[in-house]
Amino acid sequence: MKIIKTISLLISCTFNMFSQDDIIAQDVRVEFISIKQISDTDKSKIIETIYKKNDTLVRLKPEINKDDLDYFCNCFKTDSITRIYQILAFTHKRKRHDDNSINQWNSNVVVYFDKFFEKKTIDKFKLFFKPLNKIKNLHVSYTKKIKDANYHILNSKNTIKNYENNDSIYSESFLTSKATYKLVNDNNNKYYSGKLLIDVDSLKDKSLILKKMKQLFFISLGQFQTNYFLGTKSLTSINYIETNRINSFDLMLLKLHYFKIHDFNFTRRKFRILKSKLKKHCS
Repeated sequence: MKIIKTISLLISCTFNMFSQDDIIAQDVRVEFISIKQISDTDKSKIIETIYKKNDTLVRLKPEINKDDLDYFCNCFKTDSITRIYQILAFTHKRKRHDDNSINQWNSNVVVYFDKFFEKKTIDKFKLFFKPLNKIKNLHVSYTKKIKDANYHILNSKNTIKNYENNDSIYSESFLTSKATYKLVNDNNNKYYSGKLLIDVDSLKDKSLILKKMKQLFFISLGQFQTNYFLGTKSLTSINYIETNRINSFDLMLLKLHYFKIHDFNFTRRKFRILKSKLKKHCS
């Protein structure tokens, strides 16, 4: 897990915006797909065509409606939020920094808890993440049947050591000491299953169980970077001090991240273009 210690200054470019009625066109998508893959309805959205010997490739006009715009504008409380978002969210690495992309859950997150965990721990977890119900395009629910879940929170059957790097070995209170998570994604950076493991048997301080659950689950919703610069309130912070309520910044982070489920590779560069276009329409 990479730890970010400093914030770099991110520079945004300005582009012109085209709007028509309640539809805002975001000209950031550059992928072409086969015309065989689209419906008759979507054929009206074709803005560019490439004819090949055995197929016809087309590029569709992406659209954001007025509700999407209002939701997006609500996230622009300050530019610092979007600068930090770019640092935390674009974690799918590419050769070029601007080509780093985000990771999203494209399916409902259905959580199953190992029967090993106490009911009071599970209840506190559910209450803590209840505000996620208001996050657009992100749905978290719970089940008692493991076969119905795509996200398992389990007591690890294997030993998980304390986190270490080239410099030192961390204590068990460190986020990924005696705990970890694994996600399964498709070729479009979309997650469809996950597993959070805590080595409860070797964890001396059992009060850390809920804290590790909260942090790792939140981070796994977007593969967010951990950091030192957000103090003690954000779940992404290495120095996070456990609270009973989720931080307002963390909720805003998720709102930005799930503002729209992107059906293409959404990079840092495309985010900055989209931001500069839409911000002009935020009152």
